[in-house]
Amino acid sequence: MGGTAWTAPAVGEYAFNAYCFVTPSQYIPNDYMSSTMAIALGATTTDPTTGRIPPGGRSSLDLSVGTNGAVGPAVPSAMSASAIVHVCPTCLVTVGQSLTLHTRLDHQGSGGPPLGTTSTYGVLAGTTATTVGATTVGGDLGISPGAAETGPFVVSGATNLANAAAAQAQTDLTTLYNSLASMPCTTVLQGTNLAPLTLGPGVYCYTSSAAFATGTLTLNAGGNPSAKFVFQIATTLTTAASAVVALTNGAQAGNVFWQIGTSATFGATNTFLGTVVAFTSISVSGTGGTFDALLARNGAVTFAGTSAVVATPAPVNTVTANFDCHLQVSREK
Repeated sequence: MGGTAWTAPAVGEYAFNAYCFVTPSQYIPNDYMSSTMAIALGATTTDPTTGRIPPGGRSSLDLSVGTNGAVGPAVPSAMSASAIVHVCPTCLVTVGQSLTLHTRLDHQGSGGPPLGTTSTYGVLAGTTATTVGATTVGGDLGISPGAAETGPFVVSGATNLANAAAAQAQTDLTTLYNSLASMPCTTVLQGTNLAPLTLGPGVYCYTSSAAFATGTLTLNAGGNPSAKFVFQIATTLTTAASAVVALTNGAQAGNVFWQIGTSATFGATNTFLGTVVAFTSISVSGTGGTFDALLARNGAVTFAGTSAVVATPAPVNTVTANFDCHLQVSREK
């Protein structure tokens, strides 16, 4: 809403009711968006405790409207707010005072799946974490409710074994898993090998297992660094040796998510980008693999050789939205 003028026809109390429909540029699960109408009132503003304009107050009244929950391009969300102000001569607002309305967009949250404390973990397991070779873990390593860490892990962050931090990470992992699993599927890939494919942003789903042959899956963000790539796999994900996930045209590893209904098994020398969230377990065969976050809810994370796990970088999110806002003003007294 641009600049719309309103003139008080007389001294008195007026109710201001703001109504907006917000349509964001991308799907935003479990997030909050708001618009604020800044209403210029000359040299005055409302008292935050009484809702009235005190003498010598400042110059604007803000009506903030917001929405919680999942919103997307095809799901505009209605938002509303209201306030009553008293227009009186002693408050320096005279008859004929012009009110100019503007809207400001505030977006709070990640603009993506809720990572919570999982964002700092390279490896998170439910029962055990095991490596045969010296696997490096960028970020934290955690296990909960189990506590068995076996092998020469080289961890750059914290190691949390069956403690409060690990338990919280598992709670947040459940939230992340459920959020990913509940996203509406945009393209069904059942029966299609992931390599060699080139895919744009979207939610891709397999109704049973998924296979990834030797080769490259290319994720193309189309110049949008906020683009999200979500893969929903109902049962297992299995990759061959030398499977590669490549990012192009601004795609970010922090915006790639793999939700696995049971377990994931990776071949040797994989370069597998994105956050892997498995309901049961994750295993890496052979050596020389490079991964982002490997997070298992209920089972083990196992490395048969030497690999490198670099904790997934924070998502990149630049969310814009269209607000269709209207203001209703009515005389109260």
